[in-house]
Amino acid sequence: MPHLILECSDNVASAVDFNPLFKTLHQLLADKLPTQITSCKSRIAVYDKYFIGNDFDNGSFVHLTIKILPGRTNELKSKLAQQILDILSAIICRCNFSKTAMSVEILDLSSQYFKK
Repeated sequence: MPHLILECSDNVASAVDFNPLFKTLHQLLADKLPTQITSCKSRIAVYDKYFIGNDFDNGSFVHLTIKILPGRTNELKSKLAQQILDILSAIICRCNFSKTAMSVEILDLSSQYFKK
């Protein structure tokens, strides 16, 4: 079930191969939530117009939103978010950006969620 929506600056998108990242994240979520790996769905939104603080020329960012069905504890979501942030940090540090704003948000889907 998890929906992974990764938003990033275009300089990050051109420097990172996201296929291994999503493979790793899907397996992590399957193991920790737990869920079926086949239910994980990921997508990327790349932005070419963005502003980070006052660094309009050299900034980069990555924000990952993960939407899951309700029922997991806040403790589990917090630990999982930190693990995922560590994975993202390890990948981004190889890109040699001067500074990258990174964040992970894990949200419960509302009870109004429907799937087909």
